[in-house]
This record gives sequence, structure tokens and C-alpha cells, in this order.
Amino acid sequence: MTILPCRDPAQLARLVPLASAEGFRFLDRLVTEWTEGTNRFDQPGETLLIVEINGKTVACGGITRQGETLGRIRRVYVDPHFRHLGFGRGLVGTLIAQAEASFTTLVLFTDNPDATRLYEHFGFIPEDPTSTPDHATHRLNLRAGD
Repeated sequence: MTILPCRDPAQLARLVPLASAEGFRFLDRLVTEWTEGTNRFDQPGETLLIVEINGKTVACGGITRQGETLGRIRRVYVDPHFRHLGFGRGLVGTLIAQAEASFTTLVLFTDNPDATRLYEHFGFIPEDPTSTPDHATHRLNLRAGD
């Protein structure tokens, strides 16, 4: 497993139709936003990573800046044939580790039970998205005392 920065949305080409077939449109939005220039994961602290196995992209996910010290995990997707094998866990762990240099808190939104278990494994705390300004379902403090 190799985790590396995504430099071009073409690296996501095999994942987009897989996600769409499952009813997940967020990779379509990622490619559209990248092409339009509205989000390229290129602000300070932001990153978009891919997971490759033998040169084949099997997962992706990123972090965007939500505020001065707040990052948001987004667009995490793992090829269905590679789920429950540790690739999502490796990816999310790497995203969290990279976020620690730039943010004190990470948030995310998910309504997927498998994703919920993955994020809670890393210590994300569930919260009501209707009661937070960032509409997050989960929050993780990255620095003790924050």
C-alpha cells in the first residue's frame, strides 16, 4: 500500500464510477470542483491523498480548511473490493497525522455506518450536525487541552 498526494483528478478516474454506482456523488463533485478551480486541496494544511496498490488507485480522501484551526475530512472513498482490509484505516490515519501540523480540530460528516465505525475508532466523537455551525457529525480534538 502506497499513500501519496493526488496531483491530478485523472488519478481518481477508476474510483468515480465505482462511487457513483453506489450512489455516492461526492467524487463527481470533487472532480468538478477541481476542474472549476473552486477546491484543489491546495490551501495551507489541505491535502488530497490516494492509496495505490501496484499502481492502481483504490482509495482517496482529503482535508480542507474550514477555519484558522479547523480542518474537515472529506471525500473519503475506498473501492468496495478493498474495504475491510485496512486501506481506509491507513488513509484516515495518515490524514489525521498530517492535519496535526495545521489544525487543532478535525470535523467530518458521514451518514454511513461503516464510516462511522472507522472514524470513531480514531476517537472522533459523534455530534448532532444540526446543532453545529460546521454541520459535522463527528469531531476530533487533535491537541490535548483544546
